[in-house]
Amino acid sequence: GLDFRRNLRILLKCKMETPVQSFIEEHCVDFIGENCNTDNHKSIHKRFTKLIDKLMQTLLGEIGINQK
Repeated sequence: GLDFRRNLRILLKCKMETPVQSFIEEHCVDFIGENCNTDNHKSIHKRFTKLIDKLMQTLLGEIGINQK
């Protein structure tokens, strides 16, 4: 119900916001004034998706949901 969704939002915010925000702040300068299809951008995007995957796996494991 409502409590589960609220608690899940809080958990998501606590577990994901800081690492995601830190990654964005670290790499935002790389996207100023350049073509967004460079190898550097693709590399950053790949690292970002790996970060999100890792965070989601950790979060789901903590609430008892496995990947299968």
